[in-house]
Amino acid sequence: MGRTRDLLSFFLSRITSFIEKESGYQTSFAAYHDPSEGKPFEIEHIWADKFEERDEFDNCRNLIGGLLLLPQGTNQSFGAMTYKDKLERYVSENRLVKSLCSSTYNNNPNFKQMYERLELKFQSHNKFDRDELMQRQNLYKSIAEKIWSL
Repeated sequence: MGRTRDLLSFFLSRITSFIEKESGYQTSFAAYHDPSEGKPFEIEHIWADKFEERDEFDNCRNLIGGLLLLPQGTNQSFGAMTYKDKLERYVSENRLVKSLCSSTYNNNPNFKQMYERLELKFQSHNKFDRDELMQRQNLYKSIAEKIWSL
């Protein structure tokens, strides 16, 4: 699991820093992957460690589209909160996390210009079920294609 966690952290750091930079914010890959200052970032599961249908949970919870980066401490403070409770707190995090929140799409011209220019299908999610997770999975794939395209 350690190697997988490292690869997930690398990927999430890369797409997070890309979205931040493309939205006009000064940041770097290292700020998320190996920060020299401040708290390190950790992988956050959007789905809490609770389940109604065990098979769906086991098959979907660890998909990349259901993961984010949050500062150490913030991640732990969320514990097993529901998505609705987490969503209220996500609004104060990086753009990739904030993009789940509807308020991010109001009065945020740099973010809007970024996703329109790059033709990325960002959208907020008031709930986060399997369909939303798959939409997010496709968004991450599109971001990766922008970063690593020839």
